[in-house]
Amino acid sequence: MLIEYWLENKMKKNLLKNLIALTVIVFMVDVSGAWAEDIKFTKNPNNLPSCPDLDYSKKKDIGVDGRTEKWNECFGKIKFEIESNDIYEGDFKDGLPEGFGVYYYSQNFKGYKHIGNFIGGSKYGKGIWIVDIDDGSMAVGIWENDFFKKLLKKTNIRDFVKSNEYKTFYQELEQERLLYVEKRKIREEENRNRAIGNLRNYPLCEGGDISKWHYCWGKEKYNNGDVYEGEWRYGLRNGQGKNILADGKVQNGNWEGDKLLTDEKNNSINLNNKNPLSIEIKNKLPLCKAGDSSYWNNCYGIYIYKNGERYEGEFKNGKANGHGEFTYKNNEKYIGEFKDGMNTGQG
Repeated sequence: MLIEYWLENKMKKNLLKNLIALTVIVFMVDVSGAWAEDIKFTKNPNNLPSCPDLDYSKKKDIGVDGRTEKWNECFGKIKFEIESNDIYEGDFKDGLPEGFGVYYYSQNFKGYKHIGNFIGGSKYGKGIWIVDIDDGSMAVGIWENDFFKKLLKKTNIRDFVKSNEYKTFYQELEQERLLYVEKRKIREEENRNRAIGNLRNYPLCEGGDISKWHYCWGKEKYNNGDVYEGEWRYGLRNGQGKNILADGKVQNGNWEGDKLLTDEKNNSINLNNKNPLSIEIKNKLPLCKAGDSSYWNNCYGIYIYKNGERYEGEFKNGKANGHGEFTYKNNEKYIGEFKDGMNTGQG
């Protein structure tokens, strides 16, 4: 009986050892499978061509005058030897990480790895931060300009690669990147328009036939040497614009039918054929600033509607308020009082 009891216990112990060993083996296989899945992150999901060789004559790692200066619309890998010894592998545009990429830390957060979108060399949008290379711990969050902004969830690679979220990860990143690029184009266009005075963000005039320029922003040089840049309607200078005369003098203000009506520089207004009350109002109120009429307040301005109708007079809170003159498409006019953009019938 004693021998049987000893054998039974030994068999139980051996069975327990075998179960533990089997569990470890299964866990190792599972984890290795997860890390095998993780290897897919370092591939080239956007199928870009390989970047050319690094230019080691440069004294910077990336960007203008950097080793990757000529890397554009390509997939490459660089070690930041000059700055940090970190490694980036992914998409490049204009010499900077842009698009999908993986960033490997070597000093701060050594062993950590960021997987996600990069814009202008910085982490942007949804991304994965692998924080423990031993057990695969990771976090999903939102980045902006290289800063971690919001934690979405904590998980591990083994569970993440089995989830539906992993299956759509690349598609979400690409949609996010394209949306950002589109917003950036709009913002750049707005900044460019603001720099040249196109505050209403009119589209650029197309073609060389200015007679077809309508509700657009264009630049034209005349035979007499004058250069006009500004808003066009019906093939004529209409709206806000700047005309540089051949002698260097500048006319900057509101135009109508190819004629300058108001000039911001000398604060004068061409009031030929205008009613006496308009002259009186103009002398009391400042001219409305060029740009978005929704900001015009307690000033005197001219606004031409898309259908060709025209209002000239007092503005308040971005609308016709006070005395003004409205010219309809049939050239009939209403001269009198306005409130919140509508005539009051008193005129």
